[in-house]
Amino acid sequence: MNSDCSSIVARVDDPASFAALAALVRDWEPSLELDRPPTDALLYEPDGTLYAVCLAETMEARAGDRCRTVRRGDLLVVPQAFAIDAGPIVDLLVVRHDGAAPDHFRERFIQVWGFEHLAAPPDVVGGWGLHDVVTPLDVRFRLPYAVLDVNETKEQVVPPSGELRLILSLRGAIRAEIWSDQSAVVHDLGPRTVLGLLPGAGCRFQGIGRLGVLTLLNDVSHSARRATMGGRRDLGTSPEFTPA
Repeated sequence: MNSDCSSIVARVDDPASFAALAALVRDWEPSLELDRPPTDALLYEPDGTLYAVCLAETMEARAGDRCRTVRRGDLLVVPQAFAIDAGPIVDLLVVRHDGAAPDHFRERFIQVWGFEHLAAPPDVVGGWGLHDVVTPLDVRFRLPYAVLDVNETKEQVVPPSGELRLILSLRGAIRAEIWSDQSAVVHDLGPRTVLGLLPGAGCRFQGIGRLGVLTLLNDVSHSARRATMGGRRDLGTSPEFTPA
């Protein structure tokens, strides 16, 4: 683990550093819990909603007759008390939310769709820019999520925020320069590394690769977001749904 007053870096596969990052998440917002399911796990959460970023090159997620191929950087959102078969090897970074489910997770939605598969844009070497997977405007979901493509020609900047953010290295080798009022520090983000970016800290990224960016709003911020964006909440059902 590598940490300072503005950030903490953990390896997904290192229990000690991952536990420290999970403790940071829990201290930030008790209704959120960071986890790594076992490689043979059934995706099932009896008491909350699972937000799971795929770390494997590909996985299959199946519920009843519905089967989806999930690729690295895609997001799965799994309803409370709903089981999903995943494999052949489960490789996910999971945030469990112990609170209100997404607005559209009602009985009929779960009967038809079962879970949400929110695909990231295709991962192209040399790609550039921030691409929303769950836009901050979509207040149905508790966690905004985006992928950030970094290449050698342009520096990518994530400005300071009042929220805790998890920056997940999905591909490549990227250098992160973090700054805040208290400090400036540089981290090299290798494969399967997670950077916890504390509130008030911004970051510049250089190199070649792709990052996942999860924004972990606390409950107060999320309630304010819902109040502000209340008129935009009805964004439909599953993104795979297409009317006849």
